Amino acid sequence: NCRCQQGEKHAGLYLAIRSGQRRTMIYIPAALEETVRRWVETGQVVERLLEAISQHCLETLLERKQEILARKRKEKPP
Repeated sequence: NCRCQQGEKHAGLYLAIRSGQRRTMIYIPAALEETVRRWVETGQVVERLLEAISQHCLETLLERKQEILARKRKEKPP
């Protein structure tokens, strides 16, 4: 009575992961779908937060760099 025997495809969830340059697809059974979906969502939130932190650090670095360069210009004798 399986749908695949009747020509219908199973609805399936796969997790795509990358290890170095290699990409792998992992089948996720129905019993784990909700857990894996939460893990993926959490991972996406973490990535967005890391990007925001990195952007903030870059902006802070560039501001400090400008301050140092401005101070050095003021200290140089004409």
